Amino acid sequence: MLNALSAQGLAPRTVTYTRTVQRKALNQALRWGHAHRNVATLVDVPATRCHTIALLTVDQARALLQAVQGHRLEGLYRLTLSLGLRRGKALGLRWQDVDLEHKTIRIVQSLQRVKGKLVMDAPKTHTSARQMPLPDVLADAMRAHQAAQEVERVLAGEEWQEHGIVFPTSVGTPTEPRNLVRHFKTALRAAALPETMRFHDLRHSCATFLIAQGVHPQVVMEILGHSQIGITMDTYAHVLPESQRQAVDGIADLFNLPAETPGDPSEPPGPAPEGGAAAEEESPPDDDPPSA
Repeated sequence: MLNALSAQGLAPRTVTYTRTVQRKALNQALRWGHAHRNVATLVDVPATRCHTIALLTVDQARALLQAVQGHRLEGLYRLTLSLGLRRGKALGLRWQDVDLEHKTIRIVQSLQRVKGKLVMDAPKTHTSARQMPLPDVLADAMRAHQAAQEVERVLAGEEWQEHGIVFPTSVGTPTEPRNLVRHFKTALRAAALPETMRFHDLRHSCATFLIAQGVHPQVVMEILGHSQIGITMDTYAHVLPESQRQAVDGIADLFNLPAETPGDPSEPPGPAPEGGAAAEEESPPDDDPPSA
């Protein structure tokens, strides 16, 4: 069965998930006495292909945003790079989930193609459904996008099909995910960036930008919507050592006192202050010592 699924072109991860479901079902059958052994445990699963993560530098991210500046999807790229949204989450975003007054955004659904049809799916885990703050620059970008969309609605006239989506087509319908990928490749060429990059790498780039700024992995996990912090740590382990180095270097700098320059012993001491005695620094009163 698993070989048949692989022959159909399903991803190794999907095939592995299928075996996991079968194994759990047969384990339950064993407990109920309906099976004598769990044959699913004897089956080897296909090796999972690991994608090489291509990360943008800050300058490359700026070049990409400059390449899409003024385009109707500029706001989508800004959200993805700033908040690490997945492609389906960005395309499934609704205006009712964007609060520009309080500058927050809720991620509650994802646009996916299932059995040849575009459908809105609920998040797979409770951590995927989340609310995040919108920085001022993103809130301004969303307001500009909303105004531009209103112009599109007027120009489309009767052809406009209202779905309440933030990033629809020019007639209001859900955007085909593959069309977004095509535009992404065009934007990469315009920005002179490698076309081997995947749209999902924008999400990875967002995470590395956050970690490089010293944001705690727990916070990064919450922003990305990971179900476990182990996923965040494993995925971005290559960034953490440099972040740790910056952290300990910063701590070391706190206690790096400047070396005193010794005086020339051949020079006589300077004149004493008035009163004939060396002046001492006034100590703070001991009545109310500072707390540790």
